[in-house]
Amino acid sequence: MTDTKEMTVIYRGNEVFDRDVPIIQNSLESCGHTVNINRFPSDYSEQEINGWVYENICNLGECYLIPDGTFEWQIDARERFDSTNGSEYPSRGPSIDYFISKAIFRTLGMERSDFYSDKKAKRGYVSILKNLKRLPSKAYILTPGLIDHMRNLKGEDGKFLNFQDGYHCAEVLGNWLQEGGIEDVSIVDIDEYADLDEDNRFTRESSSDLLNEWIVFDRHVGLFRDQISDLKRFPIRVPLENFCEDIAKLGLHPRIDYGSAIVDVIKERYG
Repeated sequence: MTDTKEMTVIYRGNEVFDRDVPIIQNSLESCGHTVNINRFPSDYSEQEINGWVYENICNLGECYLIPDGTFEWQIDARERFDSTNGSEYPSRGPSIDYFISKAIFRTLGMERSDFYSDKKAKRGYVSILKNLKRLPSKAYILTPGLIDHMRNLKGEDGKFLNFQDGYHCAEVLGNWLQEGGIEDVSIVDIDEYADLDEDNRFTRESSSDLLNEWIVFDRHVGLFRDQISDLKRFPIRVPLENFCEDIAKLGLHPRIDYGSAIVDVIKERYG
C-alpha cells in the first residue's frame, strides 16, 4: 500500500487500455486516492513520447505515476541518461500493462510474479491455445513492433532477456505458438511500412475461411490489420491482452473477463 493520494495514470490510447483504464481509475478512487488521467492519442509515436518525457517528466511535481509500458520504458531510459544530474523524477508504481496481465493470469488460474518472465508469458499463450476449439493450420509472425512489448521480459533469475530485434522476439513467440499446438509457424521479417499485398507469401486466398491461417503482429503496428483481413487471413495481435481479445472475436474461446481481477489486484496494492 502507498500513502500517496495524488496519482496520474499516463498512457497511449488503444482498444484495451481505453476499456480497462477506467476500471483502474475507479478502483484507485475507491481506495481513497485522487486520480488524474493523461491519455495520449493512439497514433502518438515512440519518438513523440520520448520527446514529451524528455521535456516534461521532471516537471510533474510530487504526483505518483502509473504509466503504460511505453511510457515506463521511456522514463526508465531518461532516468538512466540522467543518473548523475540529480533530476527529480516522480515516484512510480507498476505499469498499466502489469496490472492487466496480472489480472489475466489470475483469471486463467495463474499468478504473475512482480516481474514478467518469459516462462510465465509462455504459459499464458499456451494455456489459451490449448483450450481453443480449433487451431489454424498455419501462423505467420510479423517482426515489426514485437520488441516493444517483449523487451521487458525477464528470465526466471529476474534479469532482462535483452532481445536484440524483432526477429529474435518472433523466434521466441513462435516457439510458444508451436507449444500451444500450431505446428506450422513462419517468421516474416519486414519493416513496419511494408505492403503485405506485394509479398508472395501472402497471395490472396479464394477461401472465406479466415480461421485457417493467422497473421500475428504487434498492436503498435495497427496499419497491418486491414491489409491482413483483405488477404483472407485472421489478424491476431500481441501482447497477451490483445491476443485474448482477438481469440474471442474468432468465436473459439470465450472472452476472458478479467475486470473484477483488475479491481482485486489494485486494491491489494493500493487499498
